[in-house]
Amino acid sequence: MTVAEQVHYAINVEAPEGLILHGITEALEEFVFDVAKEGRDFWEAEAGRVLKTSRDLYQKSIGMIQTGKYSVTLQLMGSQLVIDIEEGKPKYDMSPLFLASPKIKRKAIPKAIADSMPKSAYTGQAKATRWMVIPLNLTGEIPNRDGGQPLVSPTFRMFTNTQPSNMWWHPGFPGMHIADTVMKELEDNIIPNNLSKFIDKAMS
Repeated sequence: MTVAEQVHYAINVEAPEGLILHGITEALEEFVFDVAKEGRDFWEAEAGRVLKTSRDLYQKSIGMIQTGKYSVTLQLMGSQLVIDIEEGKPKYDMSPLFLASPKIKRKAIPKAIADSMPKSAYTGQAKATRWMVIPLNLTGEIPNRDGGQPLVSPTFRMFTNTQPSNMWWHPGFPGMHIADTVMKELEDNIIPNNLSKFIDKAMS
């Protein structure tokens, strides 16, 4: 039994040709499928354990495809965001994303909004032709007087197309590398644990 990592975070579970030549067909086919299924289930469980807001998106992107009678492939089949969660992303400028957003306003900033914001923080905002209000992470918990869950005060910033280019750089983030954990689990536990069942069926 071999496990090989491929491009785009695909994991191939396949039987070596030597076993196939011995005519152990039915037991081998079931063995490969069981190993792959346990690998997929572990991948989903591990994603549920280590991820939070992106958990559902990532888990729904884990696929299991029968690529041959004795070969099954596990892979991430989601968007670029899912791949970024897996492998990480270096520092990047968020401004192009905001400018391409359907929420971007293409008109002058209303005076009431402009007057409510610190002028020193948004130099040149009066000349902005595109802008949007960006909600940041919810921060600043406020104790609830009724003893219930604490209230949360949201923080906002305004993005405009006249701001300096260095104002909206995301620091990037490390990848979760869950596929590496799945590979190790397959090799250390899942394959060995299923091997005895395969041998019993093959010898019967």
